[in-house]
Amino acid sequence: MFLFGVGEEVGGMRKNVQQIFTENAEVDQWQLMRQFAYSANIKRFLSTKGIDSPDEKLVESIAGTIEQAYEYFIASKSATINISPLLMYYGASNLLYGVCCLISSRRLQIESHGMSIDNASVSKGTIADTIFVLQNIKNGALENFYEVIQRQTLSQKTSWTLLEVFGSIPDLREDFENCYANAVPFTIPLQMIKRKKDSVETVSKDALMRFGDLYTVLRNIEGFDSSYLAPQWSTQETHLILRKRLGCHEIGEFSTSGQKFLQIGHRKNGKLITPALPILLLMGLYVLATLSRYHSHIWSPFVRNDTTGERLFIEKFLTLARRAIPNLMLNELMEKRLIFMNEQQGIIQEPDEQDQEEIRNLIREEIKHQSERE
Repeated sequence: MFLFGVGEEVGGMRKNVQQIFTENAEVDQWQLMRQFAYSANIKRFLSTKGIDSPDEKLVESIAGTIEQAYEYFIASKSATINISPLLMYYGASNLLYGVCCLISSRRLQIESHGMSIDNASVSKGTIADTIFVLQNIKNGALENFYEVIQRQTLSQKTSWTLLEVFGSIPDLREDFENCYANAVPFTIPLQMIKRKKDSVETVSKDALMRFGDLYTVLRNIEGFDSSYLAPQWSTQETHLILRKRLGCHEIGEFSTSGQKFLQIGHRKNGKLITPALPILLLMGLYVLATLSRYHSHIWSPFVRNDTTGERLFIEKFLTLARRAIPNLMLNELMEKRLIFMNEQQGIIQEPDEQDQEEIRNLIREEIKHQSERE
């Protein structure tokens, strides 16, 4: 495992990114995570947050849940899809609990999953059509994790489909479109073009075709207007050009390979909600675990007889969750983006020369945009 620290340009600011070149990402990320299964390391971490004499129950809770999470994840690798979602959900729940306790420096009081399945939806349509509800209860696991990771509360009870979760995972975008041909994803892949003096992000026209009205889609991306200047088409109109505002807040998510995606939010009870990737993966695992555990009359025939390819998609989701969740929670702990990789995707290094006409068009459109807002 080789570690390289680099700076990532984020709207005029620098954000720490650590590239870790590895032959086995799952092994290496758990080696880093399992440091926090030892009380001395936990206490050292908590001391950086001003907690010099932490409660022993807090320390033991963190150590125990992180070690249990590791064992659940390992066990899930050798289990079949009949029970692997259940093992993965237990592992993810334990890992998020331990990390969220570390981040918040307190024992979270958890009494329920904070989610429930709409049983009436289980036998209708595909597995992805299953409806579940985020309960928004004080001692629910999901509400507590959401508050620590996203630094905001869910504030209300909301209904979701598993399809919405699947469509919000950047790594699965192509598989999602292949498996659910009539569904629209909630991710937009970006190509980052780095130049000597600046960098821009672009979106191919083909990637935008699924969404219909472009500006309606952009309004459903939280923070888009405050993070980017007005988007412009390239000279040949083959891609949309996005330029970050100076000093802006970084938005978007990254795939495991390092490619950036913009996340389209979900309208729930009139409010735009954009769950972070650890939350989305936990939501998906909860539904699959519940189906396999409590709805075997649906799950078992599906596993044996699926002819649509949905089982293959779900297997890919489980593989991704096993790989991504420890990585994402390490990011939260270390306050940097760790990339376990052999090769990074989604970045082009462009020559120094810039298209002067393109720049003039951008300036004209930005002036027009600002005058319209006034």
